[in-house]
Amino acid sequence: MADLRRALGLHTRTTFHIAKTLLMLGYLRQMESSKHYQIGSPLFALASAALDEVELIRAARPVLADMANATGETSYFGIMSGEKLVVLAKHDGSGAIRINDRLGNVRPLHCTALGKVMLASFGTEQFESYLQSANLAIFTSKTIRTVEQLRQGIADVRSSGIAFDGGEVSEELRCTTVPVYDFTDRVIGSLGISGPGWRLSIQALHKNTKTLQNAVERLSSELGARPMQHKSASESAPASNS
Repeated sequence: MADLRRALGLHTRTTFHIAKTLLMLGYLRQMESSKHYQIGSPLFALASAALDEVELIRAARPVLADMANATGETSYFGIMSGEKLVVLAKHDGSGAIRINDRLGNVRPLHCTALGKVMLASFGTEQFESYLQSANLAIFTSKTIRTVEQLRQGIADVRSSGIAFDGGEVSEELRCTTVPVYDFTDRVIGSLGISGPGWRLSIQALHKNTKTLQNAVERLSSELGARPMQHKSASESAPASNS
């Protein structure tokens, strides 16, 4: 409250009444432990027009950096652009061998962890439409090849809230990804790590799950999502197709 009063240049009582009103309307929220104020979700709705790619990158970069430092692997943030999954931001890991992957790369949806998270967020009609026209390109012996396999794989992602790629695009690479939510509790993107299979085993992927979940909680909170609202991709509203 003292910080607010000084920043606004107002009397303490006036600042208190303004803050109380904003709390009632949900534009502010107060942390129980520290009594500090934070921006509330309705304010994000008012500012949603400003939530463009530049803002998403700004919010994602520190989270990606911390995630890469914690796991030692390259971290990624991807979003849907039309019907395609685009890598919007990344941070190289500390491992001796790094993945040479450019920002803006388009990833297939059916066989990447980033893409599977987005497919899991599709509504029924949108998902069925995708299945009817999807080109399930085959990259390795482990790539999903049939609609039935993809349908079951996406059902698993919806149930668990996490997606894996165990060499489906490249035999040498493994990835794990979780959904990122915005202030409407809609899946707005996917956040994950990727590394060589000999270093990032299936066991290591599962071991890093908690790190990913903490990271997505942090980034989703930055985008206005409510805490503990995003337990699995199936609990969210369908992802935007734009």
